[in-house]
Amino acid sequence: MKRYHVLIHPDAEGELDAAYRHIAADAPARAAGWRRQLLKKARSLKTFPDRCHKAPAATTLGEDVRHLVVGNYRIIFVIQADTVTVLHIRHGARLPVGAAAPERSNESPPALTEKAKGQCEGAVRGTVRRTTIQIDRRLPPSTLRIAISSVSLISCLLT
Repeated sequence: MKRYHVLIHPDAEGELDAAYRHIAADAPARAAGWRRQLLKKARSLKTFPDRCHKAPAATTLGEDVRHLVVGNYRIIFVIQADTVTVLHIRHGARLPVGAAAPERSNESPPALTEKAKGQCEGAVRGTVRRTTIQIDRRLPPSTLRIAISSVSLISCLLT
């Protein structure tokens, strides 16, 4: 059985540290466990690294780039001779390496209609539930404007 030497590129180390700090801000114990698990999986690439699928970035970068999924994160690496080089450690929701970000519209979201303003003014004040709304920034601008308008209306009705 062939064994490979696993190297972690400085960019990947930086991404690992940034993700660790982000997770540790909310849950330090969970962050430490996440980091241990991710590094253990990266070290597992010393045997059979070609078991992993080609990464979406392979077409952009023009190399045999592969990835190993660990929870919500991807370890992106290349195999060269007897060395596996980890290039990136990225959250799975991020765009592939080298992909262009979608263009954003400079238009401001539409204002609330008079009917919606009337509903806000006539809303009964009472107990407000805390609501978290996430907006996917990769959506087309028209969808994003609708979502933002809905958030404005919802926050108006809840206050």
